[in-house]
Amino acid sequence: MDNPNIIESNLNTNQSEIQDDISVEIELLLNQGCEIDDRDFSNKDLSNLNFEDETTFINCNFSNCNLAGLDLSNVTFKNCNFEFACFDDVTFGKFISCDLLGISAYQFFLTESTVLIKCDFTDSTLGLCTSYVEFCALDVKFKNITPYFSESEMRIVPFMRMNISFVKNANHKYDGYLSNVNLKGADLSNLDLTRLNLSGVDLSTSDLRMADLSNVNLKQANLEGADLTRANLQGANLEGSNLTGAILKGVDLSNVNLKQANLEEADLSCVNLKQVNLEGSDLKGANLEGADLEGANLAGTDLTGANLSGVDLTGVNLRGADLTGANLKGAVLSRANLHGAILKGVILEGVILNLPDWAVDFEGVILEGIILNGTDWAVDLQGADLEGADLSRANLKRADLTGANLQGADLELTDLTGANLIAVDLTGANLEGANLSGTDLTGADLSGADLRGANLSGADLTGANLTGANLTGANLSGADLYEADLIKAYLMEANLERADLTGANLEGADLTGANLEGANLEGANLEGADLEGADLEGADLTLAILKGAIFD
Repeated sequence: MDNPNIIESNLNTNQSEIQDDISVEIELLLNQGCEIDDRDFSNKDLSNLNFEDETTFINCNFSNCNLAGLDLSNVTFKNCNFEFACFDDVTFGKFISCDLLGISAYQFFLTESTVLIKCDFTDSTLGLCTSYVEFCALDVKFKNITPYFSESEMRIVPFMRMNISFVKNANHKYDGYLSNVNLKGADLSNLDLTRLNLSGVDLSTSDLRMADLSNVNLKQANLEGADLTRANLQGANLEGSNLTGAILKGVDLSNVNLKQANLEEADLSCVNLKQVNLEGSDLKGANLEGADLEGANLAGTDLTGANLSGVDLTGVNLRGADLTGANLKGAVLSRANLHGAILKGVILEGVILNLPDWAVDFEGVILEGIILNGTDWAVDLQGADLEGADLSRANLKRADLTGANLQGADLELTDLTGANLIAVDLTGANLEGANLSGTDLTGADLSGADLRGANLSGADLTGANLTGANLTGANLSGADLYEADLIKAYLMEANLERADLTGANLEGADLTGANLEGANLEGANLEGADLEGADLEGADLTLAILKGAIFD
Protein backbone atom coordinates (compact mmCIF):
# COMPACT_ATOMS: atom_id res chain seq x y z
CA MET A 1 0.00 0.00 0.00
CA ASP A 2 1.23 3.48 -0.81
CA ASN A 3 2.40 5.66 2.04
CA PRO A 4 -0.32 8.36 2.71
CA ASN A 5 2.32 10.91 3.62
CA ILE A 6 4.07 10.35 0.31
CA ILE A 7 0.75 10.70 -1.57
CA GLU A 8 -0.09 13.98 0.25
CA SER A 9 3.43 15.26 -0.42
CA ASN A 10 3.06 14.43 -4.09
CA LEU A 11 -0.32 16.21 -4.25
CA ASN A 12 1.11 19.34 -2.65
CA THR A 13 4.07 19.16 -5.00
CA ASN A 14 1.74 18.80 -8.00
CA GLN A 15 -0.44 21.72 -6.87
CA SER A 16 2.64 23.86 -6.31
CA GLU A 17 3.97 22.90 -9.70
CA ILE A 18 0.60 23.73 -11.30
CA GLN A 19 0.54 27.06 -9.50
CA ASP A 20 4.11 27.78 -10.58
CA ASP A 21 3.16 26.79 -14.12
CA ILE A 22 0.28 29.31 -14.11
CA SER A 23 2.51 32.05 -12.77
CA VAL A 24 5.15 31.21 -15.35
CA GLU A 25 2.50 31.07 -18.07
CA ILE A 26 1.21 34.54 -17.19
CA GLU A 27 4.73 35.93 -16.98
CA LEU A 28 5.50 34.43 -20.40
CA LEU A 29 2.30 35.93 -21.79
CA LEU A 30 3.20 39.29 -20.33
CA ASN A 31 6.61 39.10 -21.96
CA GLN A 32 5.00 38.26 -25.30
CA GLY A 33 2.78 41.33 -25.36
CA CYS A 34 0.63 43.70 -23.34
CA GLU A 35 -2.73 42.05 -24.27
CA ILE A 36 -3.96 38.63 -23.09
CA ASP A 37 -7.20 37.23 -24.55
CA ASP A 38 -9.58 34.37 -23.70
CA ARG A 39 -7.58 32.65 -20.95
CA ASP A 40 -8.89 30.63 -17.97
CA PHE A 41 -7.12 31.41 -14.67
CA SER A 42 -9.99 30.31 -12.41
CA ASN A 43 -9.36 28.89 -8.93
CA LYS A 44 -5.70 29.95 -8.96
CA ASP A 45 -3.57 31.82 -6.45
CA LEU A 46 -2.13 34.75 -8.39
CA SER A 47 -1.14 36.81 -5.38
CA ASN A 48 2.57 36.53 -6.18
CA LEU A 49 2.37 38.13 -9.63
CA ASN A 50 3.98 41.45 -10.49
CA PHE A 51 2.27 43.79 -12.97
CA GLU A 52 4.87 46.51 -13.45
CA ASP A 53 4.05 47.14 -17.11
CA GLU A 54 0.72 48.13 -18.59
CA THR A 55 -1.29 45.01 -19.34
CA THR A 56 -4.74 44.27 -20.75
CA PHE A 57 -6.82 41.14 -20.13
CA ILE A 58 -9.82 40.55 -22.41
CA ASN A 59 -12.49 37.85 -21.90
CA CYS A 60 -10.43 36.09 -19.25
CA ASN A 61 -11.75 33.98 -16.35
CA PHE A 62 -10.43 34.86 -12.86
CA SER A 63 -13.32 33.35 -10.87
CA ASN A 64 -12.38 32.13 -7.37
CA CYS A 65 -8.85 33.48 -7.84
CA ASN A 66 -6.73 34.84 -5.01
CA LEU A 67 -5.54 38.29 -6.06
CA ALA A 68 -4.76 39.50 -2.54
CA GLY A 69 -2.13 42.21 -2.25
CA LEU A 70 -1.75 42.81 -5.97
CA ASP A 71 -1.14 46.25 -7.44
CA LEU A 72 -3.39 46.30 -10.51
CA SER A 73 -3.11 50.02 -11.16
CA ASN A 74 -1.37 49.33 -14.51
CA VAL A 75 -3.82 46.61 -15.56
CA THR A 76 -6.97 46.89 -17.67
CA PHE A 77 -9.61 44.16 -17.53
CA LYS A 78 -12.33 44.00 -20.20
CA ASN A 79 -15.28 41.57 -20.05
CA CYS A 80 -13.49 39.45 -17.46
CA ASN A 81 -15.08 37.18 -14.84
CA PHE A 82 -14.00 37.66 -11.20
CA GLU A 83 -16.87 35.88 -9.44
CA PHE A 84 -16.01 35.22 -5.77
CA ALA A 85 -12.39 36.28 -6.23
CA CYS A 86 -10.37 37.68 -3.32
CA PHE A 87 -9.34 41.34 -3.70
CA ASP A 88 -8.06 41.95 -0.15
CA ASP A 89 -5.42 44.73 -0.06
CA VAL A 90 -5.70 45.08 -3.85
CA THR A 91 -5.08 48.36 -5.65
CA PHE A 92 -7.75 48.50 -8.35
CA GLY A 93 -6.91 49.40 -11.93
CA LYS A 94 -9.34 49.65 -14.84
CA PHE A 95 -12.32 47.28 -14.87
CA ILE A 96 -14.67 47.55 -17.84
CA SER A 97 -17.83 45.42 -18.13
CA CYS A 98 -16.50 42.91 -15.64
CA ASP A 99 -18.38 40.44 -13.43
CA LEU A 100 -17.31 41.02 -9.81
CA LEU A 101 -20.23 39.16 -8.28
CA GLY A 102 -19.62 38.01 -4.71
CA ILE A 103 -16.03 39.24 -4.47
CA SER A 104 -14.35 39.89 -1.14
CA ALA A 105 -12.32 43.08 -0.88
CA TYR A 106 -11.12 44.13 2.55
CA GLN A 107 -8.98 47.26 2.83
CA PHE A 108 -8.73 47.76 -0.91
CA PHE A 109 -7.50 50.87 -2.69
CA LEU A 110 -9.17 52.98 -5.36
CA THR A 111 -6.77 55.48 -6.87
CA GLU A 112 -7.46 58.49 -9.06
CA SER A 113 -6.67 56.30 -12.09
CA THR A 114 -9.14 53.60 -11.04
CA VAL A 115 -11.97 53.06 -13.53
CA LEU A 116 -14.98 50.84 -12.83
CA ILE A 117 -17.35 50.95 -15.80
CA LYS A 118 -20.44 48.74 -16.11
CA CYS A 119 -19.22 46.28 -13.50
CA ASP A 120 -21.48 43.98 -11.48
CA PHE A 121 -20.67 43.89 -7.74
CA THR A 122 -23.80 41.92 -6.75
CA ASP A 123 -23.52 40.50 -3.20
CA SER A 124 -19.90 41.59 -2.86
CA THR A 125 -18.37 42.43 0.51
CA LEU A 126 -16.30 45.61 0.42
CA GLY A 127 -14.66 47.09 3.48
CA LEU A 128 -12.30 49.92 4.45
CA CYS A 129 -11.95 51.39 1.00
CA THR A 130 -9.92 54.61 0.79
CA SER A 131 -9.00 57.23 -1.82
CA TYR A 132 -11.11 58.63 -4.65
CA VAL A 133 -12.80 56.93 -7.55
CA GLU A 134 -15.30 57.70 -10.29
CA PHE A 135 -18.08 55.13 -10.58
CA CYS A 136 -19.66 55.34 -14.02
CA ALA A 137 -22.71 53.24 -14.98
CA LEU A 138 -21.86 50.65 -12.34
CA ASP A 139 -24.09 47.78 -11.34
CA VAL A 140 -22.97 47.94 -7.73
CA LYS A 141 -25.30 45.61 -5.85
CA PHE A 142 -23.29 45.58 -2.64
CA LYS A 143 -24.20 43.17 0.12
CA ASN A 144 -22.04 44.81 2.78
CA ILE A 145 -20.04 47.99 2.45
CA THR A 146 -18.20 50.20 4.92
CA PRO A 147 -15.81 52.11 2.64
CA TYR A 148 -15.01 55.80 2.71
CA PHE A 149 -16.39 57.24 -0.54
CA SER A 150 -16.31 60.94 0.37
CA GLU A 151 -16.20 63.15 -2.76
CA SER A 152 -16.55 60.08 -5.01
CA GLU A 153 -18.81 60.23 -8.02
CA MET A 154 -21.27 57.40 -8.55
CA ARG A 155 -23.30 57.95 -11.70
CA ILE A 156 -26.20 55.80 -12.88
CA VAL A 157 -25.51 53.29 -10.11
CA PRO A 158 -28.25 50.71 -9.45
CA PHE A 159 -27.72 49.62 -5.82
CA MET A 160 -29.58 46.43 -5.01
CA ARG A 161 -29.64 44.14 -1.95
CA MET A 162 -27.17 46.57 -0.42
CA ASN A 163 -26.72 47.01 3.31
CA ILE A 164 -24.54 50.04 3.99
CA SER A 165 -25.47 50.45 7.63
CA PHE A 166 -22.50 50.36 9.98
CA VAL A 167 -21.18 46.93 10.88
CA LYS A 168 -20.71 46.13 14.56
CA ASN A 169 -17.63 47.80 16.05
CA ALA A 170 -16.97 49.69 12.80
CA ASN A 171 -14.37 52.42 13.00
CA HIS A 172 -16.36 55.64 13.55
CA LYS A 173 -13.96 57.67 11.46
CA TYR A 174 -16.07 56.43 8.56
CA ASP A 175 -19.33 57.80 9.97
CA GLY A 176 -19.59 60.37 7.19
CA TYR A 177 -18.25 58.27 4.39
CA LEU A 178 -21.02 59.10 1.93
CA SER A 179 -20.88 62.85 2.53
CA ASN A 180 -21.04 64.81 -0.76
CA VAL A 181 -21.10 61.63 -2.87
CA ASN A 182 -22.86 61.70 -6.25
CA LEU A 183 -25.48 58.93 -6.28
CA LYS A 184 -27.51 60.40 -9.12
CA GLY A 185 -29.91 57.85 -10.58
CA ALA A 186 -28.94 55.19 -8.04
CA ASP A 187 -31.28 52.30 -7.29
CA LEU A 188 -31.49 52.29 -3.50
CA SER A 189 -34.95 50.79 -3.24
CA ASN A 190 -35.77 48.59 -0.24
CA LEU A 191 -32.35 49.28 1.33
CA ASP A 192 -31.39 49.84 4.95
CA LEU A 193 -29.62 53.23 4.95
CA THR A 194 -30.13 53.91 8.64
CA ARG A 195 -27.86 56.15 10.65
CA LEU A 196 -25.88 57.27 7.61
CA ASN A 197 -24.59 60.77 7.06
CA LEU A 198 -25.78 61.63 3.56
CA SER A 199 -25.41 65.38 3.93
CA GLY A 200 -24.78 67.08 0.61
CA VAL A 201 -25.15 63.81 -1.31
CA ASP A 202 -26.53 63.98 -4.86
CA LEU A 203 -29.45 61.54 -4.90
CA SER A 204 -31.30 63.23 -7.74
CA THR A 205 -33.59 60.93 -9.77
CA SER A 206 -32.59 58.04 -7.49
CA ASP A 207 -34.95 55.18 -6.65
CA LEU A 208 -35.51 55.19 -2.89
CA ARG A 209 -38.83 53.39 -2.83
CA MET A 210 -39.39 51.71 0.55
CA ALA A 211 -35.82 52.51 1.59
CA ASP A 212 -35.12 52.88 5.31
CA LEU A 213 -33.72 56.39 5.84
CA SER A 214 -34.71 56.70 9.48
CA ASN A 215 -32.43 59.02 11.46
CA VAL A 216 -30.35 59.71 8.34
CA ASN A 217 -28.68 63.10 7.98
CA LEU A 218 -29.79 64.42 4.56
CA LYS A 219 -29.06 68.06 5.24
CA GLN A 220 -28.46 69.96 1.97
CA ALA A 221 -28.85 66.68 0.03
CA ASN A 222 -30.07 66.81 -3.58
CA LEU A 223 -33.17 64.61 -3.93
CA GLU A 224 -34.55 66.33 -7.03
CA GLY A 225 -36.87 63.98 -8.90
CA ALA A 226 -36.15 61.12 -6.49
CA ASP A 227 -38.83 58.48 -5.90
CA LEU A 228 -39.32 58.14 -2.14
CA THR A 229 -42.62 56.30 -2.29
CA ARG A 230 -43.30 54.67 1.11
CA ALA A 231 -39.74 55.31 2.28
CA ASN A 232 -39.09 55.50 6.03
CA LEU A 233 -37.84 58.99 6.91
CA GLN A 234 -38.62 58.98 10.63
CA GLY A 235 -36.13 61.16 12.48
CA ALA A 236 -34.34 62.16 9.27
CA ASN A 237 -32.83 65.63 8.91
CA LEU A 238 -33.85 67.16 5.56
CA GLU A 239 -33.04 70.75 6.42
CA GLY A 240 -32.15 72.70 3.29
CA SER A 241 -32.46 69.61 1.09
CA ASN A 242 -33.63 69.81 -2.52
CA LEU A 243 -36.79 67.73 -3.04
CA THR A 244 -37.93 69.46 -6.23
CA GLY A 245 -40.26 67.13 -8.11
CA ALA A 246 -39.66 64.31 -5.63
CA ILE A 247 -42.33 61.63 -5.18
CA LEU A 248 -43.20 61.20 -1.51
CA LYS A 249 -46.41 59.20 -1.72
CA GLY A 250 -47.26 57.27 1.41
CA VAL A 251 -44.33 58.73 3.34
CA ASP A 252 -44.66 59.57 7.03
CA LEU A 253 -42.85 62.89 7.51
CA SER A 254 -44.30 63.65 10.93
CA ASN A 255 -41.77 65.45 13.13
CA VAL A 256 -39.19 65.50 10.30
CA ASN A 257 -37.07 68.65 9.95
CA LEU A 258 -37.79 70.15 6.51
CA LYS A 259 -36.79 73.69 7.40
CA GLN A 260 -35.82 75.68 4.27
CA ALA A 261 -36.14 72.54 2.14
CA ASN A 262 -36.94 72.89 -1.57
CA LEU A 263 -40.11 70.90 -2.27
CA GLU A 264 -41.06 72.65 -5.50
CA GLU A 265 -43.43 70.49 -7.60
CA ALA A 266 -42.99 67.67 -5.06
CA ASP A 267 -45.74 65.04 -4.81
CA LEU A 268 -46.77 65.03 -1.15
CA SER A 269 -50.30 63.74 -1.68
CA CYS A 270 -51.71 61.93 1.36
CA VAL A 271 -48.39 62.32 3.20
CA ASN A 272 -48.33 62.56 7.01
CA LEU A 273 -46.78 65.94 7.83
CA LYS A 274 -48.02 66.30 11.40
CA GLN A 275 -45.92 68.68 13.50
CA VAL A 276 -43.38 69.02 10.65
CA ASN A 277 -41.16 72.09 10.56
CA LEU A 278 -41.39 73.51 7.01
CA GLU A 279 -40.49 77.07 7.95
CA GLY A 280 -39.14 78.98 4.97
CA SER A 281 -39.45 75.96 2.66
CA ASP A 282 -40.18 76.19 -1.07
CA LEU A 283 -43.41 74.34 -1.90
CA LYS A 284 -44.21 76.08 -5.18
CA GLY A 285 -46.57 73.92 -7.23
CA ALA A 286 -46.33 71.06 -4.73
CA ASN A 287 -49.18 68.55 -4.55
CA LEU A 288 -50.36 68.33 -0.94
CA GLU A 289 -53.83 67.02 -1.70
CA GLY A 290 -55.06 64.93 1.20
CA ALA A 291 -51.87 65.51 3.22
CA ASP A 292 -52.11 65.77 7.01
CA LEU A 293 -50.51 69.06 8.11
CA GLU A 294 -52.05 69.26 11.56
CA GLY A 295 -49.87 71.40 13.81
CA ALA A 296 -47.23 71.88 11.10
CA ASN A 297 -45.09 75.01 10.90
CA LEU A 298 -45.45 76.59 7.45
CA ALA A 299 -44.40 80.08 8.47
CA GLY A 300 -42.80 81.97 5.61
CA THR A 301 -43.21 79.08 3.18
CA ASP A 302 -43.68 79.61 -0.56
CA LEU A 303 -46.89 77.76 -1.49
CA THR A 304 -47.41 79.56 -4.79
CA GLY A 305 -49.68 77.44 -6.99
CA ALA A 306 -49.63 74.56 -4.50
CA ASN A 307 -52.51 72.08 -4.35
CA LEU A 308 -53.89 72.00 -0.80
CA SER A 309 -57.39 70.85 -1.70
CA GLY A 310 -59.06 68.90 1.06
CA VAL A 311 -56.12 69.46 3.41
CA ASP A 312 -56.65 69.69 7.16
CA LEU A 313 -54.76 72.83 8.20
CA THR A 314 -56.16 72.91 11.72
CA GLY A 315 -53.86 74.93 13.93
CA VAL A 316 -51.25 75.26 11.18
CA ASN A 317 -48.89 78.23 11.31
CA LEU A 318 -49.07 79.95 7.90
CA ARG A 319 -47.80 83.28 9.17
CA GLY A 320 -46.22 85.21 6.29
CA ALA A 321 -46.71 82.31 3.87
CA ASP A 322 -47.19 83.03 0.16
CA LEU A 323 -50.28 81.17 -1.05
CA THR A 324 -50.65 83.05 -4.34
CA GLY A 325 -52.75 80.97 -6.73
CA ALA A 326 -52.92 78.04 -4.31
CA ASN A 327 -55.87 75.64 -4.38
CA LEU A 328 -57.45 75.35 -0.93
CA LYS A 329 -60.78 74.00 -2.11
CA GLY A 330 -62.47 72.12 0.72
CA ALA A 331 -59.58 72.75 3.12
CA VAL A 332 -60.02 73.12 6.89
CA LEU A 333 -58.42 76.27 8.31
CA SER A 334 -59.78 76.16 11.84
CA ARG A 335 -57.43 77.93 14.29
CA ALA A 336 -54.91 78.52 11.47
CA ASN A 337 -52.57 81.51 11.72
CA LEU A 338 -52.60 83.48 8.46
CA HIS A 339 -51.13 86.66 9.88
CA GLY A 340 -49.41 88.53 7.03
CA ALA A 341 -50.03 85.69 4.57
CA ILE A 342 -50.47 86.36 0.85
CA LEU A 343 -53.59 84.70 -0.59
CA LYS A 344 -53.69 86.45 -3.95
CA GLY A 345 -55.79 84.46 -6.41
CA VAL A 346 -56.31 81.64 -3.92
CA ILE A 347 -59.15 79.16 -4.46
CA LEU A 348 -61.00 78.73 -1.16
CA GLU A 349 -64.22 77.25 -2.47
CA GLY A 350 -65.94 75.20 0.21
CA VAL A 351 -63.35 76.06 2.86
CA ILE A 352 -64.37 75.44 6.47
CA LEU A 353 -63.67 78.42 8.71
CA ASN A 354 -66.79 78.73 10.81
CA LEU A 355 -66.22 75.97 13.35
CA PRO A 356 -67.20 76.82 16.94
CA ASP A 357 -63.59 77.25 17.94
CA TRP A 358 -62.42 79.21 14.87
CA ALA A 359 -59.77 81.79 15.48
CA VAL A 360 -58.30 82.52 12.06
CA ASP A 361 -56.00 85.53 11.97
CA PHE A 362 -56.32 87.44 8.66
CA GLU A 363 -54.67 90.65 9.81
CA GLY A 364 -52.83 92.21 6.87
CA VAL A 365 -53.64 89.27 4.59
CA ILE A 366 -53.57 89.92 0.84
CA LEU A 367 -56.54 88.16 -0.77
CA GLU A 368 -56.57 89.86 -4.16
CA GLY A 369 -58.38 87.78 -6.76
CA ILE A 370 -59.32 85.10 -4.24
CA ILE A 371 -62.09 82.63 -5.13
CA LEU A 372 -64.38 82.02 -2.18
CA ASN A 373 -67.64 81.09 -3.86
CA GLY A 374 -69.67 78.71 -1.75
CA THR A 375 -67.46 79.21 1.29
CA ASP A 376 -68.95 79.53 4.76
CA TRP A 377 -67.04 82.24 6.64
CA ALA A 378 -67.43 83.68 10.11
CA VAL A 379 -64.06 85.28 10.41
CA ASP A 380 -62.19 88.47 11.11
CA LEU A 381 -61.11 90.02 7.80
CA GLN A 382 -60.38 93.50 9.11
CA GLY A 383 -58.16 95.41 6.70
CA ALA A 384 -57.89 92.42 4.35
CA ASP A 385 -57.05 93.13 0.71
CA LEU A 386 -59.75 91.34 -1.30
CA GLU A 387 -59.48 93.42 -4.44
CA GLY A 388 -61.00 91.56 -7.38
CA ALA A 389 -61.80 88.56 -5.18
CA ASP A 390 -64.52 86.12 -6.20
CA LEU A 391 -66.76 85.87 -3.15
CA SER A 392 -69.90 85.01 -5.08
CA ARG A 393 -72.43 82.91 -3.20
CA ALA A 394 -70.15 82.83 -0.17
CA ASN A 395 -71.60 82.82 3.33
CA LEU A 396 -70.08 85.81 5.13
CA LYS A 397 -72.72 86.21 7.80
CA ARG A 398 -71.46 88.35 10.67
CA ALA A 399 -67.98 88.54 9.13
CA ASP A 400 -65.89 91.53 10.19
CA LEU A 401 -64.55 93.26 7.07
CA THR A 402 -63.89 96.65 8.66
CA GLY A 403 -61.60 98.70 6.42
CA ALA A 404 -61.18 95.84 3.94
CA ASN A 405 -60.43 96.48 0.27
CA LEU A 406 -63.09 94.86 -1.93
CA GLN A 407 -62.62 96.97 -5.04
CA GLY A 408 -64.03 95.15 -8.06
CA ALA A 409 -64.83 92.10 -5.94
CA ASP A 410 -67.54 89.67 -7.04
CA LEU A 411 -70.09 89.33 -4.23
CA GLU A 412 -73.03 88.26 -6.35
CA LEU A 413 -75.63 86.44 -4.23
CA THR A 414 -73.25 86.53 -1.26
CA ASP A 415 -74.79 86.42 2.21
CA LEU A 416 -73.42 89.32 4.27
CA THR A 417 -76.25 89.41 6.79
CA GLY A 418 -75.17 91.25 9.92
CA ALA A 419 -71.63 91.67 8.61
CA ASN A 420 -69.43 94.58 9.66
CA LEU A 421 -68.48 96.54 6.54
CA ILE A 422 -67.54 99.85 8.15
CA ALA A 423 -65.34 101.97 5.86
CA VAL A 424 -65.04 99.10 3.38
CA ASP A 425 -63.96 99.94 -0.17
CA LEU A 426 -66.50 98.31 -2.50
CA THR A 427 -65.81 100.57 -5.47
CA GLY A 428 -67.08 98.89 -8.64
CA ALA A 429 -67.91 95.71 -6.75
CA ASN A 430 -70.59 93.30 -7.96
CA LEU A 431 -73.21 92.87 -5.23
CA GLU A 432 -76.10 91.88 -7.45
CA GLY A 433 -78.64 89.88 -5.45
CA ALA A 434 -76.42 89.99 -2.35
CA ASN A 435 -77.99 89.86 1.10
CA LEU A 436 -76.80 92.87 3.12
CA SER A 437 -79.71 93.08 5.53
CA GLY A 438 -78.69 94.51 8.87
CA THR A 439 -75.18 95.11 7.57
CA ASP A 440 -73.13 98.02 8.92
CA LEU A 441 -71.82 99.96 5.90
CA THR A 442 -71.10 103.20 7.73
CA GLY A 443 -68.67 105.28 5.68
CA ALA A 444 -68.33 102.53 3.07
CA ASP A 445 -67.41 103.41 -0.51
CA LEU A 446 -69.90 101.78 -2.89
CA SER A 447 -69.40 104.18 -5.78
CA GLY A 448 -70.09 102.50 -9.10
CA ALA A 449 -71.08 99.28 -7.34
CA ASP A 450 -73.69 96.95 -8.82
CA LEU A 451 -76.38 96.42 -6.17
CA ARG A 452 -79.24 95.41 -8.44
CA GLY A 453 -81.79 93.36 -6.53
CA ALA A 454 -79.63 93.44 -3.40
CA ASN A 455 -81.24 93.21 0.03
CA LEU A 456 -80.13 96.20 2.14
CA SER A 457 -83.12 96.26 4.44
CA GLY A 458 -82.20 97.67 7.83
CA ALA A 459 -78.62 98.26 6.69
CA ASP A 460 -76.66 101.19 8.11
CA LEU A 461 -75.30 103.27 5.21
CA THR A 462 -74.65 106.43 7.19
CA GLY A 463 -72.22 108.61 5.27
CA ALA A 464 -71.72 105.90 2.65
CA ASN A 465 -70.63 106.83 -0.87
CA LEU A 466 -73.07 105.38 -3.42
CA THR A 467 -72.24 107.75 -6.27
CA GLY A 468 -73.24 106.17 -9.57
CA ALA A 469 -74.16 102.92 -7.83
CA ASN A 470 -76.79 100.75 -9.48
CA LEU A 471 -79.51 99.96 -6.92
CA THR A 472 -82.23 99.05 -9.40
CA GLY A 473 -84.83 96.89 -7.66
CA ALA A 474 -82.80 96.85 -4.45
CA ASN A 475 -84.52 96.51 -1.08
CA LEU A 476 -83.51 99.44 1.17
CA SER A 477 -86.56 99.40 3.41
CA GLY A 478 -85.74 100.75 6.85
CA ALA A 479 -82.15 101.40 5.80
CA ASP A 480 -80.21 104.29 7.36
CA LEU A 481 -78.83 106.50 4.58
CA TYR A 482 -78.18 109.55 6.72
CA GLU A 483 -76.01 111.98 4.75
CA ALA A 484 -75.22 109.25 2.26
CA ASP A 485 -73.91 110.29 -1.17
CA LEU A 486 -76.25 108.97 -3.89
CA ILE A 487 -75.32 111.38 -6.69
CA LYS A 488 -76.51 109.98 -10.04
CA ALA A 489 -77.32 106.67 -8.38
CA TYR A 490 -79.72 104.29 -10.12
CA LEU A 491 -82.64 103.56 -7.79
CA MET A 492 -85.32 102.54 -10.30
CA GLU A 493 -88.02 100.37 -8.69
CA ALA A 494 -85.95 100.36 -5.48
CA ASN A 495 -87.76 99.87 -2.17
CA LEU A 496 -86.89 102.77 0.18
CA GLU A 497 -89.93 102.41 2.39
CA ARG A 498 -89.30 104.05 5.79
CA ALA A 499 -85.67 104.58 4.85
CA ASP A 500 -83.82 107.44 6.56
CA LEU A 501 -82.39 109.72 3.84
CA THR A 502 -81.92 112.75 6.07
CA GLY A 503 -79.35 115.07 4.50
CA ALA A 504 -78.62 112.53 1.76
CA ASN A 505 -77.34 113.79 -1.59
CA LEU A 506 -79.54 112.39 -4.38
CA GLU A 507 -78.60 114.95 -7.01
CA GLY A 508 -79.32 113.59 -10.48
CA ALA A 509 -80.37 110.23 -9.04
CA ASP A 510 -82.84 108.08 -10.96
CA LEU A 511 -85.69 107.15 -8.59
CA THR A 512 -88.17 106.20 -11.31
CA GLY A 513 -90.86 103.97 -9.84
CA ALA A 514 -89.10 103.83 -6.48
CA ASN A 515 -91.04 103.19 -3.27
CA LEU A 516 -90.33 106.07 -0.85
CA GLU A 517 -93.42 105.56 1.26
CA GLY A 518 -92.80 106.91 4.76
CA ALA A 519 -89.18 107.71 3.92
CA ASN A 520 -87.42 110.56 5.72
CA LEU A 521 -85.94 112.93 3.10
CA GLU A 522 -85.55 115.89 5.44
CA GLY A 523 -82.86 118.23 4.11
CA ALA A 524 -82.03 115.79 1.29
CA ASN A 525 -80.71 117.12 -2.02
CA LEU A 526 -82.95 115.91 -4.85
CA GLU A 527 -81.83 118.50 -7.39
CA GLY A 528 -82.33 117.14 -10.90
CA ALA A 529 -83.48 113.78 -9.51
CA ASP A 530 -86.00 111.76 -11.54
CA LEU A 531 -88.91 110.78 -9.28
CA GLU A 532 -91.34 109.93 -12.05
CA GLY A 533 -93.71 107.20 -10.85
CA ALA A 534 -92.14 107.20 -7.39
CA ASP A 535 -94.36 106.56 -4.36
CA LEU A 536 -93.80 109.42 -1.90
CA GLU A 537 -96.83 108.75 0.29
CA GLY A 538 -96.04 109.78 3.87
CA ALA A 539 -92.50 110.82 2.92
CA ASP A 540 -90.94 113.73 4.82
CA LEU A 541 -89.46 116.28 2.36
CA THR A 542 -88.92 119.06 4.91
CA LEU A 543 -86.16 121.43 3.70
CA ALA A 544 -85.40 119.05 0.85
CA ILE A 545 -83.85 120.58 -2.29
CA LEU A 546 -86.15 119.79 -5.19
CA LYS A 547 -84.77 122.14 -7.84
CA GLY A 548 -85.12 120.57 -11.28
CA ALA A 549 -86.52 117.39 -9.80
CA ILE A 550 -88.89 115.46 -12.07
CA PHE A 551 -92.22 114.30 -10.66
CA ASP A 552 -95.34 112.90 -12.31
